[in-house]
Amino acid sequence: MADDRPDPEGWIVTDHVCRYCLGCVLEGERADGSIVARCADCGARGEGGYVALCSCGASLPNGRHAGLACVKNKAQNPEQSAEIIVAERVSCEGAREGG
Repeated sequence: MADDRPDPEGWIVTDHVCRYCLGCVLEGERADGSIVARCADCGARGEGGYVALCSCGASLPNGRHAGLACVKNKAQNPEQSAEIIVAERVSCEGAREGG
């Protein structure tokens, strides 16, 4: 059986975090051109790129968007060392989205 995973050196680090463990989401391209996402921490996988695995794409049980966004951590420090974090998405009017 052929291995359909991307070459280990073909993974690209994205600016997104895993919706399951908040780990770093990687993207890779298979030989057939399809894109797969993988969490570098928990190993979760998703078809179609980072959106399938990232916190930005998380949905509520009713199907509505969870209102989360992956953003650069502007307050990085020893206690909060993550480069990318998840934040609540706010609309232009300042109202919270997703709920």
